[in-house]
Amino acid sequence: LKKMYEFFETYYVPNNMALVLSGNFDSNEVKPMIAAAFGQLVSGPEPVFKKRELNRFKGRVVEKVRMTPIKVGFMGYKLVPFGHKDRAALEVLGKMMSNNNETGFLDKWNLQNKALYAGGEQEFLEEDGVAFIFFVPNIFGKSLKYYEKEIQASFRSIANGAFEDSYFEAIKNGMYREFSRSLEDLEIRSEYLGLSFIYDLNPNELLSYS
Repeated sequence: LKKMYEFFETYYVPNNMALVLSGNFDSNEVKPMIAAAFGQLVSGPEPVFKKRELNRFKGRVVEKVRMTPIKVGFMGYKLVPFGHKDRAALEVLGKMMSNNNETGFLDKWNLQNKALYAGGEQEFLEEDGVAFIFFVPNIFGKSLKYYEKEIQASFRSIANGAFEDSYFEAIKNGMYREFSRSLEDLEIRSEYLGLSFIYDLNPNELLSYS
């Protein structure tokens, strides 16, 4: 408990916080309300963030765990942090593997009954990014190793450009539509502005998404 208090008192200081408001309001009316609600908070010393060496994979790492009678495969890859120049390209790659319209390489497994389920997710954080791919083979289907090789082959197909230009453009346009539609939600818009503070990015750069 003592360590928790020390952490709170070190990092939860007003000069290490951001208040984000999004919506139709008059800033002159809101500012006195903010001052009344948060003005009593006392700024502390600027917190010093420790630099940590991030763990890196050295080749292929395999973990086998017995948790369920049904075989389940789970693959993870390190990606770049949120502010990296390659993030947008990697997001497109992820959508080509699996997307909401079910047109990705993994989605076709589900539609063609090549697996009980297959899908993928990506997440880009301040210091690092990660990609997850998970799959459940058919009960009387192929081995986990077979599906792993098929997933790797899908990545190679994308890397070799084995897809139609129209499909590539459809993926990008779909991502742009989803982003534009998300900005209509005030909560999500506020989240983007908050991320610009957390990741030390220009808000306009974050919201441009092109």
